[in-house]
Amino acid sequence: MNKVRFGRSALAAAVAASSLSLSGCWLTDNDGAYIPDDDDMGLFAVAGNIPANGVCPEGGREIAAGLDANFNSILDADEITDRVQICSGTVVENMDGDLLRVTTLDTGSERCASGGYLVEAVRDGTVEKSFDVCNVVPDGNADTGEDTSTPEENTTEVETVATGSVAVSVPAEFDVPEEQPGGDFDGAMMFAGSSEAVAEPASVQAFAAPATSEPVRMAFASSASTMEATNTTASSLATREVASFVAERPVMSAGSDAGEVLQNFTSQINTNTDLNMRAANVSTGQLFGGIIYNGVYTLSVTNGAKPTEVANALVSLLGVNAVGGEVTGLPASLASETPETDFRLFMTVVYQDQGTAEADDDKLVLIASVTPAAKLNTWENAISRLNSGRNVSAPGVTRTAGEQQFTVEGGSNLADFLFVIDNSGSMSDDQQSLADAADSFVTVMQSSGLDFQIGTINTGETIELADTNEDGAFTNDLQEFRDDVVNQGTYGSATETGIYNAEQALLSTAQGDAEDGVVTAEGYPRSGSSLSVVILSDEPSQYTRRSAGGAEFDPQINLFTERGYTVYSLVDENDAPNSQYDDLALATGGSFGNIGATQDFSAFMEEISKNAGGVSNRFELPENVDPVTIEVRKNGTVVPVSQDAQNGWIYRPLSNTVLLRGTALPVGGDVITIRYEVIN
Repeated sequence: MNKVRFGRSALAAAVAASSLSLSGCWLTDNDGAYIPDDDDMGLFAVAGNIPANGVCPEGGREIAAGLDANFNSILDADEITDRVQICSGTVVENMDGDLLRVTTLDTGSERCASGGYLVEAVRDGTVEKSFDVCNVVPDGNADTGEDTSTPEENTTEVETVATGSVAVSVPAEFDVPEEQPGGDFDGAMMFAGSSEAVAEPASVQAFAAPATSEPVRMAFASSASTMEATNTTASSLATREVASFVAERPVMSAGSDAGEVLQNFTSQINTNTDLNMRAANVSTGQLFGGIIYNGVYTLSVTNGAKPTEVANALVSLLGVNAVGGEVTGLPASLASETPETDFRLFMTVVYQDQGTAEADDDKLVLIASVTPAAKLNTWENAISRLNSGRNVSAPGVTRTAGEQQFTVEGGSNLADFLFVIDNSGSMSDDQQSLADAADSFVTVMQSSGLDFQIGTINTGETIELADTNEDGAFTNDLQEFRDDVVNQGTYGSATETGIYNAEQALLSTAQGDAEDGVVTAEGYPRSGSSLSVVILSDEPSQYTRRSAGGAEFDPQINLFTERGYTVYSLVDENDAPNSQYDDLALATGGSFGNIGATQDFSAFMEEISKNAGGVSNRFELPENVDPVTIEVRKNGTVVPVSQDAQNGWIYRPLSNTVLLRGTALPVGGDVITIRYEVIN
């Protein structure tokens, strides 16, 4: 069968298609409420796999279409008005609706040399999406066509838990107990740690398109009687080093978007004296335009606690469906768990807008994981996939096996960094913070395995690269980098323009600008290298004070987003709401943290390092890939999931990329194959 190559995601394509039809008329019902007519609804068409069965011995393809009547950017089961099923070169079902048009492709056609079918989603005579379903030829291969046959399935073990309205994929590293908490809790808890016995990994079938339009109910909700316990794991953990949970709940005044909810949850943790905890933001990032936010926090437990105890406390505080709600049946901690005071907390919020005027009517899905800080490197990769938010889907949504292949042009692991340091007088109280940040970055880079170069500028009126040793402004001498940072001083201009200065430093005549900036004039970023811009400031950006004509800066459309530069910012948390530093970081797939939280700098710098790496070793995935299902191969050999942050492959949720490290690092000519499942 041919390999499906995904460039633009099916979800993005569907949203783009729906945006073309939002100019129609609106109708009202008898109560005066607005209801959309057909012209207002986006046309969605998705393709899924038919598993091998009596009708389709070798499996097949199903294409379904309908109008998005509830505007949730998903083709729900009750919205499907047209469906075509094809297997063994034959159309076995055709609802014969008015949205899908099926055309037979003869042998030798341009679209399918072996023949097959062209299925087009059509509205008002316009083809909005098309699918080629090509016949399988005797050698087992099929012609290449867009959105067609199934790639080879991977063997990644996938378990799924469900709440009232969503399903969440769980990485194989986690154990999901059969008995789950109940009471005022709609969700599930899961754990990772060392097992008493190592079991052979089970081969797991890829998700298939549902055979009926009935909702798919999967395992481990709380008291919802419609849920059935299935897909349990056989492993028994000897100890727990990660404690996680998934919870679906009403917003209950927690915020009007995912970012606000995260801030509110952090405040709830810090003001709840019963928990004796304090959560401090390390970094915050967003996915899907604000629908999904994830945050990483240091979590201090005053009197020490076991991972299970911490997770239980968070479930009781943040996972309930009503103010004052109680969770029953919380799991007891294991005797083998070690009480700790320092944890890393990962929280991800998936915001579910219900389409009403009141934010309190909305729902959210919270995914939270805690692990002792000392165990972070071991478990961060598993937690990143669980907490990605991209693994959340509506039950019954079609999942399709997908694959990408990359031929590596070079084996470099080049990473360039530009630090932008606020050198105004207000930074006099933050000089130690700057030194601490530089020290943290030095510590991280010494063990990163990256081929790196670092340059430093400030936020003042004159844009120039620091060069303490006068041996070239960019350096991999970590002591010189530290000196370049701390020597910026506090006598610079009170007009702090970190974004403007970074932008001007990165101007490039090779990319169409009128002149080269001080960075590009030095030959950076290097060919094949990633570029990370790190801005440290205790004041908001004053971009318009120096831009031509006082032009405003657009955090979404700018030099950084267009050229693939990732921006990180350490800012004063009180200024963040009025600053564009955090907005730019989020728009570029970076993150922001608190410049006053010096104890968190090491974690923030680790995040930057883990995202960095040569462009030949950063494999970007389609937006709607479920990270839990990823399998990576190099020249046909399976690459192990990294469990030490140094070797194997790692997944980075903010940039939605796979990176290979250490012993898995590719060289020129290597073929990297990444298999996964796509949530359509």
